[in-house]
Amino acid sequence: MNNIPFTFRVETPAEELWLTFSSSEILIRCDVTPPDHAGCCVPGYAETSVSPPPGIRDAIEEINRYFRGTLREFSFPFAVQGTDFQKSVWEQAREIPYGETCSYGDLAKALGSPGSARAAGKALGKNPLLLII
Repeated sequence: MNNIPFTFRVETPAEELWLTFSSSEILIRCDVTPPDHAGCCVPGYAETSVSPPPGIRDAIEEINRYFRGTLREFSFPFAVQGTDFQKSVWEQAREIPYGETCSYGDLAKALGSPGSARAAGKALGKNPLLLII
């Protein structure tokens, strides 16, 4: 792989996912829309039909196991880009136990910022790793 991200289309029981990996096989985006969709923020992506390398195959298999109900936490590497506040919201959201829900207000309180529920919701709306976070 070269220095541009590579995107793989993955069929899941829920719907089609588009997984974008960095050249070092780190997941940087998981979405339900193709990366060339208007508004996407993965410039210079290259969708590929080649077989994914082992690390990416393992990540795809983990996602499939998640949908089959045999996996609850992902072990493959991923990275997010965002503001410090967005990253703190995403990190806090990862603490929500499998199968449970949490309000934006509860997330904001857990971050020590009870008045920022709307900002927490907005941060979650910009989450680049649907399903993972």
